[in-house]
Amino acid sequence: LYQVSIDELLRENEALKERIETNNQEINDKKEKLSLLQRTMATEKDESLLFLLLAGIGSFLFPLGLILDGFVLWRNKKANNFYVLIYIVCAFSIFLNLYDGYVHLSNIMNWGTTTIEKVE
Repeated sequence: LYQVSIDELLRENEALKERIETNNQEINDKKEKLSLLQRTMATEKDESLLFLLLAGIGSFLFPLGLILDGFVLWRNKKANNFYVLIYIVCAFSIFLNLYDGYVHLSNIMNWGTTTIEKVE
């Protein structure tokens, strides 16, 4: 009647299976992107400006700066807008804090020579 054999109807179509597999992969990729976007949108406030401020303030306060920078690095995540800049500012702040610590330690231990002259 339809001029199609029963074997052709019952046989699985390989091309159709491949298309279904590629569609499933695309759907999974889009679901992952959507979940990332939803997580980014779920964070109501962006903490990046606060973290930049804390890292900047921490660069001038020697003992507290190391603790602040550690906290900022721990809390920083890729969802923040300036997460790369936060890493750079924290690295600079840690370097300044370590240098300040060396200066304070050398001052306490009387390392190096220091001369004081009275200007009249």
